[in-house]
Amino acid sequence: MEVRVAQRQRGRAWIAEDEAGKILGFVLGREGRVASSLGPVVADNEALALALIARAAASAPGPFIIDVPQAHRTVQAWLKAQGATTPRGYMRMTLGEAKGLGDPANLFALAGPELG
Repeated sequence: MEVRVAQRQRGRAWIAEDEAGKILGFVLGREGRVASSLGPVVADNEALALALIARAAASAPGPFIIDVPQAHRTVQAWLKAQGATTPRGYMRMTLGEAKGLGDPANLFALAGPELG
């Protein structure tokens, strides 16, 4: 069965496009046991990633969980300034080449372990 993450929480799914319709970034959300999860968040730059995260967070009630790679310390600092806490550590590991991952600099939040 194909899982369509974008349809799991439509209120937390957002796309950023330029005037020509080129996709510059997106954020997806999905339901969780104790909170909604935000991710993946993929964007051309950090400012856009923050805007997408803010929009997704504000678009639906309740708490959310977001797994931000350590490399994105500005995103982590922004989340902390909003009152976020770090209840767990999370490390993405790969063996060999991580095919399909693209440029990790543009991945501002992970989809989570349950989605691969």
